[in-house]
Amino acid sequence: MYIVLQISFLLFFAYNNALRDNLPSNKQTFIIGLGSNQGDRLENLRQAIKELKKDSDVSLLAYSRIYKTKALLLANSPRSWDIPYFNAAIKIKTTISPEELLTKLQEIEIKLGRPKDHDKWAPRIIDLDILAQDQNILKSESLTIPHLHLLERSFALIPLLDVDGQWHHPEYPDKNIRDLLNTLEAIEILPYSLEGSKLMGVINLTPVSMSGPEESRSPESLKEEIIKMVNDGAEIIDIGAESTRPNAEPITEKEEWERLQLFLSNINSILTNPHLVIRPKISIDTYHAETVEKLKDFDIDIINDVSGQDIEKIAPKLKGTNKKYVLMHNMGKAGVVRMDSSNEQVVDVMISWFKEHIDKLITLGLNKDQIIIDPGIGFGKTKSQTLAIIKNIEQFKQLGFPILVGHSRKGSALPAMAHLPPKDRDLETAFLSKYFSKVGINFIRVHNPLLNRRIIDEKISLIVAHQLDNGIGHKGKLPWNLAEDKKHFRNVTLNKTIIMGRNTWESIGRPLKDRRNIVLSKTLAPTIKGIEVYPSLQEALSHITLSEDAFIIGGEELYNQTIRYADYLHRTIVQASKPADTFFPEIDDSEWLLLSSQDIVKDEKNEYPYRIQKLERLKFPNMYN
Repeated sequence: MYIVLQISFLLFFAYNNALRDNLPSNKQTFIIGLGSNQGDRLENLRQAIKELKKDSDVSLLAYSRIYKTKALLLANSPRSWDIPYFNAAIKIKTTISPEELLTKLQEIEIKLGRPKDHDKWAPRIIDLDILAQDQNILKSESLTIPHLHLLERSFALIPLLDVDGQWHHPEYPDKNIRDLLNTLEAIEILPYSLEGSKLMGVINLTPVSMSGPEESRSPESLKEEIIKMVNDGAEIIDIGAESTRPNAEPITEKEEWERLQLFLSNINSILTNPHLVIRPKISIDTYHAETVEKLKDFDIDIINDVSGQDIEKIAPKLKGTNKKYVLMHNMGKAGVVRMDSSNEQVVDVMISWFKEHIDKLITLGLNKDQIIIDPGIGFGKTKSQTLAIIKNIEQFKQLGFPILVGHSRKGSALPAMAHLPPKDRDLETAFLSKYFSKVGINFIRVHNPLLNRRIIDEKISLIVAHQLDNGIGHKGKLPWNLAEDKKHFRNVTLNKTIIMGRNTWESIGRPLKDRRNIVLSKTLAPTIKGIEVYPSLQEALSHITLSEDAFIIGGEELYNQTIRYADYLHRTIVQASKPADTFFPEIDDSEWLLLSSQDIVKDEKNEYPYRIQKLERLKFPNMYN
C-alpha cells in the first residue's frame, strides 16, 4: 500500500495547465523575463503583466515564482546601484512577430517609468526581455533568441524552467539544463505571487486574543514580529488593539489609542527597516471614528472596520484620502448577535446589506476604488450560516468590489478543528485559504502567512495504488506484488522529501534511501538515525522550504486530510480484489482530466494487471459540498 501526496515545489507554478485553451495554431509561444530593482519591485512586475494583458492578442499561459537576486554590475559600478532585483518569468502566446513583441515590451518599460536612454547596468523600474520563443532561433541586430546570456544567468533560467519545465536550448539540445543549474549562482525564492490572492498578516496588540493570551511586547519584539510576517509572505499587516473573540469586552477609543502607540510610535523605523523584503501596506483594525480621525496623519493604507455599524461617522474622515476602507458585514459582536435569516437566504440578505451600505459610503464621499468588502466570517452569525457563506463565497463577486476574508483559526469556519487550540488550526486554515484563492478572493487575513502562502501556491499531487474495491492495504502491507508500480513509486519520490505517519514508518522499517524521511508521531523518539520526527503535518510542512519537493506517503488519515486540495492525481488501478482494511475513497471522475495512461500486463514480476494514470483536476471542489 502507498498513498503519496506531492507538494510540487519545483514545478510550483504549473499555471499553464489551468490557463491553457485551444488557441489558434498561428500563435507562437514566448517566455518573457521580468526584473525590477527600483521602487516597489513587486508592484512593478505586476504592473508590467497587467499592461501586457491589455493586448487582446496576448494570452497568458503561465507565470513563475518571484526570485530575489543580486544586481549584475561591472566592477566599477557605483555602490548605489547594488540593489537586489526581483525576477520572474511569464509564458505567453501571441500572433505578433518577435520584433513587434520587443517593441511592445520596450513601450511598457517606458510607460512604467524606465528612461528611454539609460545606463546599461543602472537600476531600473522594470526590465523586460524575450528569453525564448518555442524552440526557435533568431539572431538579428536588435534581438537574439534564445537570450544570449540565458544559460549563464540563474535569475533568468530558473524562472524560465518554472513556466516550462521541459524547455531545452535549441542550439544545445543535448545539454542537461538541470545539471547546468548546479553550476550557477543560487537565488532566493520569495513568498509572494505575481497574481492571485494577497495575504494580510494579523498582529494583535491585545492582552488576550482569539488565539489566547498574547505575550508582552517591546518595540523591538513587535518590529521583529512584523518583519518576519512580511518576509513570510504577508503583503498587508493588520494591526488590532481590541479583541474580537466571542464575549470579549469592548474597550474605549482612549484605551485603543493607547495600545496602538506601541506600533504608531515606531511605524517609521519599522517600515524603513532594511531587513524587510517589501514595504507592506498597513491596516488598522478599528471601528472608532475618533481613532480613524487621528490616523489621518499616519502612513496607514487601510481602515479595517469590523463593525460596519458606524459608517456615517467614519466615511467622511476618509473622504478625499487614498486610504482604503474595509466594510465588514456584522450584525453584532462575535458571539453576541445572530443574523435572523435561514442558511439558504443568508448570502442574499448579506448582498442586499452590502448594496445598501456601499451606496451610503459613496454618498458620504468615498470613491469606489476605496472600498473593500468582508463577509465577516464568525461575526454575528451562527456556525451553519458561516459555513453557508463559505460555500457560496463566490456570489459576493457580483458586487464588483475586492473581497477580504478572515477565517484564520476560527472554529466556526473550521468546525472539524474547533476542539483544538487555535494555533493548531493553521494547516486547515491554509487549506481553506487555498479554496478561497482558487475562487478569486482578493485578500486573505491569516496568522501564519508562510504556511498559507505555501499551501495556496504549491501544486498538490496525490499518487494512489488501489484495487477494484478501492482497497489500498491490509495489515500494514501491500495486498499485491507489482514490480513496475514499485519502480513508479521510487521514480516519483527519489531525491525528494517524504512524509509519513508512524504506522507507515513501522511498516517500511527503515529510512528510504536518497530521500529526506519525515515521520509524523507524538511519541516516536526523534533520535532515530536517518529520519526527522514532527508531531503533526502542520509542523512538518512548516519545516519544508519553498524550493523543496515534498511527498506524503501513508497513511490513509493523511490522505483524507488533503483530498479536497489535490491538483493532480497519479492513480494506479490494480485489477484485483484482495482482502483490505484501508481504502481509497471514490472520486468524481468528472472533476478530473486524464493526461496519460499506461497499462501493465500480468507477468512473473507483476501478479495482477494494472493501469497507471495521471489526471489533472478540472474543477476545484467546494470544501463544504
